[in-house]
Formats: sequence, structure tokens, C-alpha cells
Amino acid sequence: MERSVKITHVNLNDGVVEGLRLTDAPVFSVQHHPEAGPGPHESSYLFEEFTTLMTEVR
Repeated sequence: MERSVKITHVNLNDGVVEGLRLTDAPVFSVQHHPEAGPGPHESSYLFEEFTTLMTEVR
């Protein structure tokens, strides 16, 4: 099965892809620690989106 992938996060220092999203399924991924961000809310949208996806898919 072929999937459509969208790059969502890129490291500004070295250009490494750190986030992906499937456009044809409720799937996304990040390759960093969003909970360890420098401030309290920089990555809260990721956790909110995850929670929303889990309640919608059920």
C-alpha cells in the first residue's frame, strides 16, 4: 500500500527530517522530545493533536 508522506519538522541546524505525517491516515511522528522544549507550550499542539486523533479514531 503506497502512502503519501508530508514532512512536518526539519532541524534548522543540519536539515535532518524530524517530523512526518501520513496524509491518508491519522498518523504523525516526531524524532525529538517535544516534552523537553525550552518553554512550557512550544509542543503542546502535538499532544493536543494526538489526543484528538485518538478520540476520533475510536
